[in-house]
Amino acid sequence: MGSYRGNGASWGDFYNGTQKALRADCTVKTNQYFSLVADMQINDITIGSERFKAEEYGGRFVLDFSTRLSTSSFVQWNNETNEINVNYRLHYIPKIGSDVYVVYNHLIDEDDDYNTLYNVALLKINYTHRF
Repeated sequence: MGSYRGNGASWGDFYNGTQKALRADCTVKTNQYFSLVADMQINDITIGSERFKAEEYGGRFVLDFSTRLSTSSFVQWNNETNEINVNYRLHYIPKIGSDVYVVYNHLIDEDDDYNTLYNVALLKINYTHRF
């Protein structure tokens, strides 16, 4: 089975079994600065006599302050791990070809009274100098 993007359904071979997949997303873009995205994907997978259903639900909030500064927040939940993943990213482009990212990830365990499993903050700087 090949990969797919966007809304729709697909089915076919999956390793030594089969997969049925349903994917839908909705984007609301109110202006050039703000967008809100909700998405879901459901996979019904059978391998041999084993069958499981994986569900993922997510949402993304994007705010573009300018062509050089943007921020986004992402939240995702899946039924297999019962974990909530929260991601925040700030992206700054000081000059074309160079990037600065500040990223914060937070993983929450739904089964354990929503306690934090881990969190991490990252700083990534990519600087391009042309000779």
